[in-house]
Amino acid sequence: MERLDYIINDIKIKGLSDNTEMEAKTLIIEGLSEYFANYNGNKNLDLNNLMQNYIGKGETFLIGLYEDDLICTGGLIEEDRYTGRIVRMSVKKEYRRKGVATVILKGLEKVAKEKGYNKIVLETTEGWSKAINLYKKNGYTESKRIEGNVHLVKKL
Repeated sequence: MERLDYIINDIKIKGLSDNTEMEAKTLIIEGLSEYFANYNGNKNLDLNNLMQNYIGKGETFLIGLYEDDLICTGGLIEEDRYTGRIVRMSVKKEYRRKGVATVILKGLEKVAKEKGYNKIVLETTEGWSKAINLYKKNGYTESKRIEGNVHLVKKL
């Protein structure tokens, strides 16, 4: 994969489907398992049925494909009429630090604008400094820290 650094323009962003749901779930769980040594799905019940819990509720769940390989995910849910919340951002390990997360993030921001949101919020674990830096680099500002989580916000 010598072209890995140049894949950004070749990533196809599309909505989650029945055909991609299991692969998306696996990607998210692999990412969580890397960070949380004793990961179990008890706190992440939405992963049991992504289609029902996101698409079926009128929310957005995007995936990114590179050469038919599902390499990233991200969801956008309504926090209130004017605020969207980004959830389930995940990038396949071998594609990290290549700009892939920014591509899916920009896709989610585009959808947020289309839905009429004027603000996006999200949170991540305090120890995920690379994720925090990614969001700050893309215009998000830290709003608070609660119980080991960093809350960030961006006005659109």
